[in-house]
Amino acid sequence: MSSVNRLIPIASGKGGVGKSILTANLGVALASLGLNVVLIDLDLGASNLHSLVGVQNTRMGIGGYSHKGASKLDDLMNDTPYERLKIVAGDSLLPGSANIPWWFKKRVLTELATLPADITLIDLGAGSSYNTIDFFLSSRTGIVVTTPEPTAMVNGYSFVKNSYYRLLFRLFPSRTPERELIRNWAYQNRDRGEGAAIELFDALERSFPGAGRKAKSLVGAMNLSVLLNDYHDDKEMESWKNLASVSDKNLGMPMTHIGSIPHDSQVRTSAFSRIPVVVSDPDGPFSRGVGSIASRLAGAPA
Repeated sequence: MSSVNRLIPIASGKGGVGKSILTANLGVALASLGLNVVLIDLDLGASNLHSLVGVQNTRMGIGGYSHKGASKLDDLMNDTPYERLKIVAGDSLLPGSANIPWWFKKRVLTELATLPADITLIDLGAGSSYNTIDFFLSSRTGIVVTTPEPTAMVNGYSFVKNSYYRLLFRLFPSRTPERELIRNWAYQNRDRGEGAAIELFDALERSFPGAGRKAKSLVGAMNLSVLLNDYHDDKEMESWKNLASVSDKNLGMPMTHIGSIPHDSQVRTSAFSRIPVVVSDPDGPFSRGVGSIASRLAGAPA
């Protein structure tokens, strides 16, 4: 096993785009390539990742961890039916699971990188809550899942934009004038498009020498990816470019294309059977798309 556990958060701006099914299938595909993989369900309040890999959620999960039922995160790892694949399930039935305190979020963020794995896939809830974004920013290599539908694209960009501002806020201590400048800029220029990010960096640099360069360097170091799911034709297959382009032009935050996966009726069937599509239909279009993405992730530098 590699000495480095690579964290790959997987998020979406909108629910229903197939994020959890993709996470589960990517985990199985990566494990089949010989990697030790951990799936962690941080879709707090709506966890279902365990069911997508055929695991009964009978043991303590992430919600129980927040109630101090386990001493460390890897105590919660469960076996799955698939060799080299483990899972930390959620606890959506526990009251308050979605409303975690700061100390718990900080504890999870600290321990994620210590899990005994080559790759940890983090399944996050849809939308742009601070909890979701903070977990997404636990790594520079997060994946944003979208479909070709305009609403999914708009919400996907909204998620990236909120992550961008959250990243900048966290760069400076609370109640500092740098944060206040960023907050005011975000409010006053919320409809600005191309080039807005450069103007923000320039404004920071003019007011606080060094701050603009620091912010620009931090944003440029992010290596986010867009994953397009459930496309139906060649035109839809290329629609990921819309999200990547507007993110680069408006935020100065480029996004690479990790893969596009076609519509496949077997995906819905797998949710009922609790068997991942890459297992039940390994030669189908969905499985081929997931396999290609898994190969890219497996070959990427830590």
